[in-house]
Amino acid sequence: MLEENPFLFGKVAAQDRFCNRKKELQELKTYLKDGKNVWLYSPRRFGKTSLVKKVFSEFDSSNFNAAYLDIFDTQSPQDFTLSFVKATVNSISDRIEKVIDFAKKTFSYLAPKIALSDEGKPEIQFGVNSSSLTDVSLDEVMGIMSDMVSKKKLKLVIAIDEFQQISQYENSNAFLAKLRKHIQSQEKIAYVFMGSQRHLMQDIFTSKKKPFYQSAIPFQIGSIQPEELAKSLVNLTCKTNHPFTDDLALKTAQITGGHPYHTEKLASFAYQLFDHISEFKKIDEYLEFVQNQVIEQEESIYKNYFNLLTINQRNVLIAIADFNGKIPSNDMVREYGLSSRQYLEKSLKFLIEKELIDETDNGICIYDLFFKRWLSRKHKK
Repeated sequence: MLEENPFLFGKVAAQDRFCNRKKELQELKTYLKDGKNVWLYSPRRFGKTSLVKKVFSEFDSSNFNAAYLDIFDTQSPQDFTLSFVKATVNSISDRIEKVIDFAKKTFSYLAPKIALSDEGKPEIQFGVNSSSLTDVSLDEVMGIMSDMVSKKKLKLVIAIDEFQQISQYENSNAFLAKLRKHIQSQEKIAYVFMGSQRHLMQDIFTSKKKPFYQSAIPFQIGSIQPEELAKSLVNLTCKTNHPFTDDLALKTAQITGGHPYHTEKLASFAYQLFDHISEFKKIDEYLEFVQNQVIEQEESIYKNYFNLLTINQRNVLIAIADFNGKIPSNDMVREYGLSSRQYLEKSLKFLIEKELIDETDNGICIYDLFFKRWLSRKHKK
């Protein structure tokens, strides 16, 4: 029987899969218990959702209720409000029957039903009764939610993932202003606004022209210490047929710079290809082989990324990969086929918007570590 790979990259890390972040856990938990709103941001796949859900799991359910919604697929204020209702209705009642009864009586456009979750446990799923759906009012929903929290003497924490999506709505500023008006009057409800598009999140929370200006505490998460990630890799494999040595685990985490997603992805391939490890004299050589296998599997995707870009955009990406995130000098700009810094800045803006790169305190980074390696190997100047 084929043994299951213990590394599940791309999924929320729960229980024994959650690695470290003790400082972030404690700080975020303290802010939310104190009723403060938090603006949580990081590049994609750094573990924002895992962190928030870990905090929620550690709350005392007798004192705190928690709700999570992802608004990435929403296109309008009505979409947002529906998502908000579906997520929060579950959090205000402790029994499934009560949730269904409350939803039917209070929000006639919801069609709740009991279904089995992926874990085989009963949960409530909400459809929409289109015949009753005319205009879902944020004012009505927020009013009902505040009244229920007050009546039941609850403390509620609501996490809104991909919050920057609101900036794509028509008349987004007007909707943000309305949302801010309600949120600032909700004393017993704390919010976590999560986002991965840094430039959009910064615009929402740091621009004086925006309704959410300085309305939440900024909270950034970054990479995890490779030593801590290495402990996790060893623990996850210690009872399998392919236990990682301390050396293999640490070097895997060091290659990725402590990036949680990339570490687990590389570890997954290293585990899958473990039968080849005896072919190499050194761990470094084995991990180089593993990286090549990751890149080979993803190459068609990387080619599609690359082929959709203009010549200028491609050259900027190559320059970033070659210079490890540092913007090249004027001489280098010319060497990489860019006629001026104006073209460079224009391309950088486009690549940030498309989430191929991110602007960090340490320079420009390419989101996907293995895409960066592919660029350096295939297109190095």
